[in-house]
Amino acid sequence: MSLSLTKPSGWAFGEVLTSAQMEALDTSQAQAIDGVGGGTYAPSATIVINGSGLQTNALTVTGDATFNGNLTFGNSPSDTITINATPTFVNPVTLDTSLRVNEVSNFYDDVTVHVGLQLYSLGDTTLGTDAANSFQVNATAEFNAPIVSNDTLDVVGDTTIGGTLTANNDVQLGTSSSDRLDILGSLATVLMYTGNARVPLRRNTTLPLSSDTLQASDGQVFRVNPSSAIGRTYTILTDDAVDGDWMLFYTGGSTSGTMAADVTIKSETAGQSAQFNTGDTLQYALFTYDNGSWWLVAGRF
Repeated sequence: MSLSLTKPSGWAFGEVLTSAQMEALDTSQAQAIDGVGGGTYAPSATIVINGSGLQTNALTVTGDATFNGNLTFGNSPSDTITINATPTFVNPVTLDTSLRVNEVSNFYDDVTVHVGLQLYSLGDTTLGTDAANSFQVNATAEFNAPIVSNDTLDVVGDTTIGGTLTANNDVQLGTSSSDRLDILGSLATVLMYTGNARVPLRRNTTLPLSSDTLQASDGQVFRVNPSSAIGRTYTILTDDAVDGDWMLFYTGGSTSGTMAADVTIKSETAGQSAQFNTGDTLQYALFTYDNGSWWLVAGRF
Protein backbone atom coordinates (compact mmCIF):
# COMPACT_ATOMS: atom_id res chain seq x y z
CA MET A 1 0.00 0.00 0.00
CA SER A 2 1.11 3.63 -0.49
CA LEU A 3 1.26 6.36 2.11
CA SER A 4 -1.97 8.37 2.40
CA LEU A 5 -2.83 11.89 3.54
CA THR A 6 -3.52 12.21 7.26
CA LYS A 7 -6.30 14.76 6.56
CA PRO A 8 -7.42 14.63 2.93
CA SER A 9 -9.69 17.69 3.34
CA GLY A 10 -6.76 19.92 4.25
CA TRP A 11 -5.70 21.82 7.36
CA ALA A 12 -7.21 25.06 8.65
CA PHE A 13 -5.06 27.90 9.92
CA GLY A 14 -4.25 27.42 13.63
CA GLU A 15 -5.96 24.03 13.72
CA VAL A 16 -4.83 21.77 16.56
CA LEU A 17 -3.62 18.29 15.67
CA THR A 18 -5.21 15.44 17.50
CA SER A 19 -3.15 12.67 18.99
CA ALA A 20 -4.51 10.29 16.32
CA GLN A 21 -3.41 12.63 13.55
CA MET A 22 0.06 12.98 15.03
CA GLU A 23 0.26 9.20 15.37
CA ALA A 24 -0.69 8.82 11.71
CA LEU A 25 1.94 11.36 10.61
CA ASP A 26 4.58 9.62 12.71
CA THR A 27 3.67 6.24 11.19
CA SER A 28 3.78 7.63 7.64
CA GLN A 29 7.19 9.28 7.95
CA ALA A 30 8.59 6.12 9.56
CA GLN A 31 7.47 4.13 6.51
CA ALA A 32 8.93 6.63 4.01
CA ILE A 33 12.19 5.97 2.16
CA ASP A 34 15.18 7.87 3.54
CA GLY A 35 16.53 9.74 0.51
CA VAL A 36 19.60 11.00 2.39
CA GLY A 37 20.72 8.35 4.82
CA GLY A 38 19.44 5.40 2.80
CA GLY A 39 18.50 2.12 4.44
CA THR A 40 17.19 -1.39 3.89
CA TYR A 41 13.51 -1.83 3.08
CA ALA A 42 11.20 -4.81 2.66
CA PRO A 43 8.01 -3.56 1.00
CA SER A 44 5.05 -5.87 1.20
CA ALA A 45 4.01 -4.94 -2.35
CA THR A 46 5.68 -3.87 -5.58
CA ILE A 47 6.93 -0.31 -5.88
CA VAL A 48 5.75 1.14 -9.21
CA ILE A 49 7.37 4.30 -10.61
CA ASN A 50 5.48 5.93 -13.48
CA GLY A 51 5.66 9.38 -14.97
CA SER A 52 9.16 10.50 -15.97
CA GLY A 53 10.73 7.35 -14.59
CA LEU A 54 13.75 6.93 -12.33
CA GLN A 55 17.32 8.18 -12.73
CA THR A 56 20.14 6.70 -10.69
CA ASN A 57 23.92 6.92 -10.81
CA ALA A 58 24.37 3.38 -9.49
CA LEU A 59 22.02 0.42 -9.22
CA THR A 60 22.71 -2.94 -7.60
CA VAL A 61 20.19 -5.78 -7.89
CA THR A 62 20.96 -8.80 -5.71
CA GLY A 63 17.96 -10.85 -6.82
CA ASP A 64 15.83 -11.21 -9.92
CA ALA A 65 15.15 -8.08 -11.96
CA THR A 66 12.38 -7.77 -14.53
CA PHE A 67 12.32 -4.88 -17.01
CA ASN A 68 9.15 -4.44 -19.06
CA GLY A 69 9.29 -2.12 -22.03
CA ASN A 70 12.15 -0.50 -23.94
CA LEU A 71 15.47 -0.04 -22.15
CA THR A 72 18.31 2.35 -22.90
CA PHE A 73 21.70 1.78 -21.27
CA GLY A 74 24.19 4.60 -21.51
CA ASN A 75 24.07 7.78 -23.56
CA SER A 76 27.28 7.53 -25.64
CA PRO A 77 29.35 4.83 -27.40
CA SER A 78 32.00 5.14 -24.68
CA ASP A 79 29.59 3.79 -22.04
CA THR A 80 29.90 0.09 -21.24
CA ILE A 81 27.71 -2.69 -19.85
CA THR A 82 29.43 -5.35 -17.75
CA ILE A 83 27.61 -8.65 -17.19
CA ASN A 84 29.43 -10.95 -14.76
CA ALA A 85 26.76 -13.63 -14.78
CA THR A 86 25.63 -15.86 -17.66
CA PRO A 87 22.96 -14.02 -19.67
CA THR A 88 20.14 -15.86 -21.42
CA PHE A 89 18.26 -14.26 -24.31
CA VAL A 90 14.99 -16.05 -25.11
CA ASN A 91 14.24 -13.85 -28.12
CA PRO A 92 16.34 -12.48 -31.00
CA VAL A 93 18.87 -9.80 -30.11
CA THR A 94 19.42 -6.93 -32.55
CA LEU A 95 22.74 -5.10 -32.55
CA ASP A 96 23.07 -1.86 -34.51
CA THR A 97 26.84 -1.78 -34.17
CA SER A 98 29.77 -4.08 -33.35
CA LEU A 99 29.73 -6.89 -30.79
CA ARG A 100 32.95 -7.69 -28.96
CA VAL A 101 33.27 -10.92 -27.00
CA ASN A 102 36.33 -11.05 -24.74
CA GLU A 103 35.73 -14.49 -23.26
CA VAL A 104 34.14 -17.84 -24.14
CA SER A 105 30.79 -17.49 -25.91
CA ASN A 106 28.37 -20.23 -26.97
CA PHE A 107 25.73 -19.59 -29.63
CA TYR A 108 23.08 -22.31 -29.72
CA ASP A 109 20.80 -20.81 -32.31
CA ASP A 110 20.94 -18.73 -35.49
CA VAL A 111 23.31 -15.74 -35.51
CA THR A 112 22.84 -13.12 -38.24
CA VAL A 113 25.41 -10.38 -38.82
CA HIS A 114 24.11 -7.83 -41.32
CA VAL A 115 26.07 -5.82 -43.86
CA GLY A 116 28.20 -3.07 -42.35
CA LEU A 117 28.42 -4.67 -38.92
CA GLN A 118 31.31 -6.53 -37.35
CA LEU A 119 31.30 -9.47 -34.95
CA TYR A 120 34.43 -9.71 -32.81
CA SER A 121 35.29 -12.74 -30.74
CA LEU A 122 38.45 -12.12 -28.73
CA GLY A 123 38.32 -15.45 -26.91
CA ASP A 124 37.37 -19.04 -27.74
CA THR A 125 34.15 -19.31 -29.75
CA THR A 126 32.04 -22.42 -30.27
CA LEU A 127 29.42 -22.40 -33.03
CA GLY A 128 26.95 -25.25 -32.73
CA THR A 129 26.93 -28.23 -30.41
CA ASP A 130 27.37 -31.17 -32.81
CA ALA A 131 28.21 -32.08 -36.41
CA ALA A 132 24.55 -31.74 -37.45
CA ASN A 133 24.67 -27.98 -36.89
CA SER A 134 25.69 -25.78 -39.80
CA PHE A 135 27.61 -22.51 -40.10
CA GLN A 136 26.70 -20.48 -43.17
CA VAL A 137 28.53 -17.36 -44.37
CA ASN A 138 26.79 -15.61 -47.29
CA ALA A 139 29.22 -12.71 -47.49
CA THR A 140 32.97 -12.65 -48.16
CA ALA A 141 34.82 -14.09 -45.17
CA GLU A 142 38.36 -12.98 -44.34
CA PHE A 143 40.58 -14.94 -41.95
CA ASN A 144 43.77 -13.19 -40.80
CA ALA A 145 45.05 -16.13 -38.77
CA PRO A 146 45.47 -19.88 -39.43
CA ILE A 147 42.33 -21.99 -39.73
CA VAL A 148 42.40 -25.48 -38.23
CA SER A 149 39.80 -28.02 -39.37
CA ASN A 150 39.75 -31.23 -37.33
CA ASP A 151 37.19 -32.86 -39.59
CA THR A 152 35.99 -32.69 -43.18
CA LEU A 153 36.06 -29.25 -44.81
CA ASP A 154 33.78 -28.94 -47.84
CA VAL A 155 34.24 -25.92 -50.11
CA VAL A 156 31.41 -25.74 -52.65
CA GLY A 157 32.11 -22.45 -54.42
CA ASP A 158 35.17 -20.44 -55.41
CA THR A 159 37.90 -20.13 -52.80
CA THR A 160 40.89 -17.80 -52.82
CA ILE A 161 43.80 -18.70 -50.56
CA GLY A 162 46.31 -15.89 -50.18
CA GLY A 163 48.55 -17.65 -47.68
CA THR A 164 49.77 -21.14 -46.89
CA LEU A 165 47.36 -24.09 -47.11
CA THR A 166 48.49 -27.11 -45.12
CA ALA A 167 46.58 -30.40 -45.39
CA ASN A 168 47.70 -33.22 -43.11
CA ASN A 169 45.33 -35.80 -44.54
CA ASP A 170 43.67 -36.77 -47.83
CA VAL A 171 42.50 -33.84 -49.96
CA GLN A 172 39.95 -34.00 -52.78
CA LEU A 173 39.73 -31.08 -55.17
CA GLY A 174 36.61 -31.10 -57.33
CA THR A 175 33.88 -33.68 -57.74
CA SER A 176 34.15 -34.38 -61.49
CA SER A 177 36.62 -34.16 -64.36
CA SER A 178 34.99 -30.90 -65.49
CA ASP A 179 36.11 -29.13 -62.30
CA ARG A 180 39.24 -27.02 -62.56
CA LEU A 181 42.09 -26.09 -60.23
CA ASP A 182 43.88 -22.80 -60.99
CA ILE A 183 47.20 -22.14 -59.25
CA LEU A 184 48.39 -18.63 -60.11
CA GLY A 185 51.54 -18.87 -58.02
CA SER A 186 54.34 -21.40 -57.94
CA LEU A 187 53.72 -24.97 -56.78
CA ALA A 188 56.43 -26.72 -54.78
CA THR A 189 55.64 -30.32 -53.90
CA VAL A 190 56.93 -33.87 -53.76
CA LEU A 191 54.26 -35.74 -55.71
CA MET A 192 53.11 -39.16 -54.56
CA TYR A 193 50.78 -41.16 -56.80
CA THR A 194 48.53 -44.13 -56.24
CA GLY A 195 46.74 -46.28 -58.80
CA ASN A 196 48.64 -46.30 -62.09
CA ALA A 197 51.21 -43.81 -60.76
CA ARG A 198 50.91 -41.42 -63.67
CA VAL A 199 50.51 -37.69 -64.06
CA PRO A 200 47.49 -36.95 -66.28
CA LEU A 201 48.43 -34.57 -69.11
CA ARG A 202 46.18 -32.48 -71.29
CA ARG A 203 46.11 -34.45 -74.53
CA ASN A 204 44.65 -32.82 -77.63
CA THR A 205 43.61 -35.17 -80.45
CA THR A 206 41.35 -32.74 -82.28
CA LEU A 207 43.77 -30.43 -84.06
CA PRO A 208 41.97 -28.79 -87.00
CA LEU A 209 42.80 -30.03 -90.50
CA SER A 210 43.70 -26.49 -91.58
CA SER A 211 46.24 -23.89 -90.54
CA ASP A 212 45.51 -22.57 -87.05
CA THR A 213 47.05 -21.04 -83.92
CA LEU A 214 47.65 -22.78 -80.60
CA GLN A 215 48.40 -21.60 -77.07
CA ALA A 216 49.41 -23.15 -73.77
CA SER A 217 45.84 -23.60 -72.53
CA ASP A 218 45.02 -25.82 -75.54
CA GLY A 219 47.01 -28.74 -74.18
CA GLN A 220 50.44 -30.31 -73.70
CA VAL A 221 50.39 -33.33 -75.98
CA PHE A 222 49.03 -32.95 -79.55
CA ARG A 223 48.39 -35.72 -82.05
CA VAL A 224 48.86 -34.56 -85.64
CA ASN A 225 46.54 -36.48 -87.98
CA PRO A 226 48.90 -37.99 -90.61
CA SER A 227 46.20 -39.23 -92.97
CA SER A 228 44.88 -35.81 -94.00
CA ALA A 229 46.09 -34.67 -97.44
CA ILE A 230 45.71 -31.00 -96.48
CA GLY A 231 48.97 -29.13 -95.95
CA ARG A 232 48.81 -26.85 -92.94
CA THR A 233 50.77 -24.78 -90.42
CA TYR A 234 50.22 -24.61 -86.68
CA THR A 235 51.58 -21.43 -85.03
CA ILE A 236 52.24 -21.55 -81.28
CA LEU A 237 51.31 -18.23 -79.65
CA THR A 238 52.82 -16.79 -76.50
CA ASP A 239 49.36 -16.05 -75.02
CA ASP A 240 48.94 -17.34 -71.42
CA ALA A 241 52.32 -19.14 -71.54
CA VAL A 242 54.81 -19.07 -68.65
CA ASP A 243 58.39 -20.24 -68.42
CA GLY A 244 58.54 -24.03 -68.23
CA ASP A 245 55.42 -24.73 -70.32
CA TRP A 246 55.90 -27.30 -73.05
CA MET A 247 54.11 -28.82 -76.07
CA LEU A 248 54.75 -32.20 -77.68
CA PHE A 249 53.51 -32.91 -81.23
CA TYR A 250 53.54 -36.45 -82.65
CA THR A 251 52.19 -38.52 -85.53
CA GLY A 252 50.99 -42.11 -85.53
CA GLY A 253 48.86 -43.63 -82.87
CA SER A 254 45.81 -45.70 -83.77
CA THR A 255 46.20 -44.93 -87.49
CA SER A 256 49.11 -45.08 -89.91
CA GLY A 257 51.96 -42.71 -89.06
CA THR A 258 52.83 -41.96 -92.70
CA MET A 259 52.25 -38.30 -93.48
CA ALA A 260 49.89 -37.62 -96.42
CA ALA A 261 50.82 -33.91 -96.52
CA ASP A 262 53.38 -31.45 -95.16
CA VAL A 263 52.60 -30.09 -91.68
CA THR A 264 54.63 -27.23 -90.18
CA ILE A 265 54.69 -26.36 -86.49
CA LYS A 266 56.35 -23.05 -85.71
CA SER A 267 56.99 -20.62 -82.87
CA GLU A 268 55.25 -17.25 -83.08
CA THR A 269 58.31 -15.24 -82.01
CA ALA A 270 61.46 -17.39 -82.03
CA GLY A 271 61.44 -18.16 -85.77
CA GLN A 272 61.93 -21.86 -85.09
CA SER A 273 59.83 -24.57 -86.69
CA ALA A 274 59.49 -28.31 -87.23
CA GLN A 275 58.09 -29.81 -90.43
CA PHE A 276 56.51 -33.23 -90.74
CA ASN A 277 57.09 -34.06 -94.41
CA THR A 278 54.90 -36.06 -96.75
CA GLY A 279 55.83 -39.75 -96.70
CA ASP A 280 57.69 -39.62 -93.36
CA THR A 281 56.58 -41.75 -90.41
CA LEU A 282 56.71 -41.64 -86.61
CA GLN A 283 57.67 -38.03 -86.13
CA TYR A 284 57.60 -35.79 -83.08
CA ALA A 285 58.62 -32.26 -82.04
CA LEU A 286 59.03 -30.87 -78.54
CA PHE A 287 58.70 -27.13 -77.83
CA THR A 288 59.27 -25.38 -74.51
CA TYR A 289 58.50 -21.82 -73.44
CA ASP A 290 61.33 -19.72 -72.05
CA ASN A 291 61.99 -15.99 -71.75
CA GLY A 292 59.06 -14.87 -73.88
CA SER A 293 59.27 -17.39 -76.75
CA TRP A 294 58.55 -20.99 -77.71
CA TRP A 295 61.74 -22.91 -78.55
CA LEU A 296 62.19 -26.18 -80.44
CA VAL A 297 64.31 -28.35 -78.14
CA ALA A 298 63.97 -31.88 -79.53
CA GLY A 299 62.35 -33.78 -82.35
CA ARG A 300 62.43 -36.35 -85.14
CA PHE A 301 61.28 -34.99 -88.45
